[in-house]
Formats: sequence, C-alpha cells, structure tokens
Amino acid sequence: MVAPRIAGALAGVFLLTGAGFHPMHTSSAELTYARGGTGAVVTVRVFTDDFASLGGTDPERAGRVRDAIRLTARGGAPVALQLRSARRVEDVVELTLVAAPVALAGGRLRDEVLFGRYGDQINIVRVTVDGRTSTMLFTRGSGGKGLP
Repeated sequence: MVAPRIAGALAGVFLLTGAGFHPMHTSSAELTYARGGTGAVVTVRVFTDDFASLGGTDPERAGRVRDAIRLTARGGAPVALQLRSARRVEDVVELTLVAAPVALAGGRLRDEVLFGRYGDQINIVRVTVDGRTSTMLFTRGSGGKGLP
C-alpha cells in the first residue's frame, strides 16, 4: 500500500525536523459580520515561527499581519481594521481584528499574510457575512475575492 508508506515517511520527516518546524506555510482566518451588529471581526491564526520571521517586536509583527488583510465595503471604500487582541496558543499566534459596522455584503477581501516572506504561502479564510458562509483560498497573486 502506497498511502501507509507515505504517511510513515512524512511522520519520519516531522520527527527529524523537530516540533517547531512545519513544511507548509499557511495561515487561517475567520471573518464574521452580521448587518446591524457591532462590526466585522477577523480572527487570524499564524504559526509562531512564521510570526517571528516577520522581525521586530510583537506589536510591529501584529501590525504587519493586520495590514496584510484588506477589506473593502460594498462601494469599494477600504475598511480599517484595528487590533483588538493578540495571544499565543501553543504553536500559533491568534490575532483578533475588528472593524466598525459597514455594509460588507458585496464587498471584497484580500488576505496577503506572509506573502512577502514565503513564496509558497497559502491563506484560508472562512467568511460569514449576514448568515452566508463561504471559504476562500488565497495564494500569491490571487488578488481580492468578493464577499458573499
């Protein structure tokens, strides 16, 4: 069977490279917004070693992650995101970003977290706007995507 051999080989790679290394560069995020609510909330999760690779202090790194998430309202106006919190959870840094209430249905999202650092970076965002949920995949050069 090929699958067990591949799984065994991958397990060996992880054991040899140490617990802090991961072979893929990914981040995940969730964006939630409900009309009439208090505003949009974006929760971004980045591996701690990838976060550290951004250089500078933790607040500077958090600012770089925040700036890599670009949100625009339905009419195309940029939506400012503010850092509400940042915390480490095991091997992940979790950042919570918030925006004032604005019409997001029909707006756009772009997630470029760590694109300037890793050529193979992949970002996955689960988006829920006014009860409609979709999942978006961002790779270098993929541009912005329409919100549901």
